[in-house]
Amino acid sequence: MEAPQEAIQENHCGWLKTVLLIIVLPIVIAFIMPDMLLWPAQKQQCPPVASPIACPDGWLNYEGRCYFFSEEERSWTSSQNFCASYESSLVIIENGTEKVFLLRYMGTAGHWIGLQKDPHQTWKWVDGTEINTLLEVIGETGDCAFLSTGFAMSSDCQIARKWICSRPDAYTRSKSTKKGH
Repeated sequence: MEAPQEAIQENHCGWLKTVLLIIVLPIVIAFIMPDMLLWPAQKQQCPPVASPIACPDGWLNYEGRCYFFSEEERSWTSSQNFCASYESSLVIIENGTEKVFLLRYMGTAGHWIGLQKDPHQTWKWVDGTEINTLLEVIGETGDCAFLSTGFAMSSDCQIARKWICSRPDAYTRSKSTKKGH
């Protein structure tokens, strides 16, 4: 009598395993497998993460540019050389928003900017472009300019002053490099 009851239990367990495989396995496949199959495609669609740091330590990032506001003072040429050592230049003020940003962060001391002229010539930025109407240069005491409260002042280039460097941030630089290729 015992033998037939064991056979029924084995049959019942076998039937239960079959039901589980038929019902549970498709549910598992339906819910888990699509995610596994789609995951590599989703991963490829993610934009690359920018790995370079946007600006060097101690520089401020604003509107796609890096700015360095010095604490020490140097001549205009020495200031420009410092900026060049960081692949930048003394700041070229391109618009009113940038001018407001610079005035906010420089404080009350005048800072050298990338504006100079040859004797008896017009003012030019360090990139060779002529000054626009955005910035007025006051005074005739020298051939270099520093930013004061809302305007630029001419000065002897040998006077030691604080300065502002500027360059595109790493993201902007990488975009312009890609465009060039």
